[in-house]
Amino acid sequence: MEESRPKDRFGLILGAIVFLGGISLLGLTFYKAWDLFSQPPSTLIESSNPDVAKIGASIGDVLLRIAFLLVMCVAGSIISSRGIQMYFAASGQTSTKQKKLP
Repeated sequence: MEESRPKDRFGLILGAIVFLGGISLLGLTFYKAWDLFSQPPSTLIESSNPDVAKIGASIGDVLLRIAFLLVMCVAGSIISSRGIQMYFAASGQTSTKQKKLP
């Protein structure tokens, strides 16, 4: 049996805003990833006559960008999941257990 509490409107709005903020961060991440991976490799190496050190630095820069994209993706996912949790906590539901199918 599930108990219900009165709905907290401020919590509902705040949860929705946090969720949308996380989703927008994920959208920004996907846009940045599209921008990074749609560039031809010649634009990532910033020299017409590259030496080994410049190539290594360019590869390090690309790997750093990919790591930042991964961190942004994880942060966006965590933020959006916290927003959903806040929204449902403020909606008045005290039991969060899912019903098991027979």
